[in-house]
Amino acid sequence: LMRASKVMSRAKRVGLDLSADTDAVLKTARRQLEELPRDAETAMGNLLFSLVALSRSLHIDAEEAVSLATNRFIDRFSAMEQKITADGGDIGAVSAAQWQALWEEQYDGIRCGLSAGV
Repeated sequence: LMRASKVMSRAKRVGLDLSADTDAVLKTARRQLEELPRDAETAMGNLLFSLVALSRSLHIDAEEAVSLATNRFIDRFSAMEQKITADGGDIGAVSAAQWQALWEEQYDGIRCGLSAGV
């Protein structure tokens, strides 16, 4: 992400500003999403590059944003693990459906302000 941002900064210095038009960047990102099933690796790389352009367009540091999102994931996952063990469960025995339900419960709690910081 950092490398993509630096490359875009260099391109901008010579007149090519890939993040100047937020709508155009969103259109490109949507196109890359549609390409994922056909050419996953290339489309994913292009999508990530487009998302860095979008973050630049919105004046958001992509590295910082993904770091904060990762921290939120860690907090949320830790809370899920704590809930399982507090209820006497075995983390290794939790099914995919149970993980999904716990994930949604954590997400709903955050949206409703019940689990601030998680």
